[in-house]
Amino acid sequence: EEKQFVLQEAEAIGIDKSYLVFRENQATGYSDSRDKIFIGADIFPSEDDSIHNRDKLSVRAVLAHEYYGHKRNRGTDFPQGFWEDEYRASYEAAKYAPNLTQEDRYRLILDALDRAKEAGIIIEKDDFIKEVLYGNRYE
Repeated sequence: EEKQFVLQEAEAIGIDKSYLVFRENQATGYSDSRDKIFIGADIFPSEDDSIHNRDKLSVRAVLAHEYYGHKRNRGTDFPQGFWEDEYRASYEAAKYAPNLTQEDRYRLILDALDRAKEAGIIIEKDDFIKEVLYGNRYE
C-alpha cells in the first residue's frame, strides 16, 4: 500500500517509475552512478513531534528533491551530498517540479536555505524564494 502511494506520488510529478528502487533499512536518495532513486522508509514525513523542516517534507517533495534536483543535475561539478548540491536540489525541485502544493514548495525552499545555513552560508533571497516564502507581499 505504501509502495503504491509512493508510485502514485512519483507519477503525479512526472517521474517514470523505472527510476525508483525500493529498499528496506536504507535512506532515500539518488545515486549518480546508478541513475536511480532509492526509496527507504524515511521518504514519509516524520510522525513524531520533530520541528525540523526536513522531517516534515511530503513524499512528493522528497521525490521532487531527488528527481528534479539531483537526477536532473546528474554528473555536474558539485560532489554528491555537498551543501551546494543539496541546496540546488531543493531549490530546483521547488522551482521546476510540477504539481507540488504551495506547502511543498515552501518546505523545499526552507530546506534549501537550511542546507546553506548549516554550511555557514547566507543566501541572498532571489525573487523566486521571496515569492514562495512571502507571496507577492515582498514587492
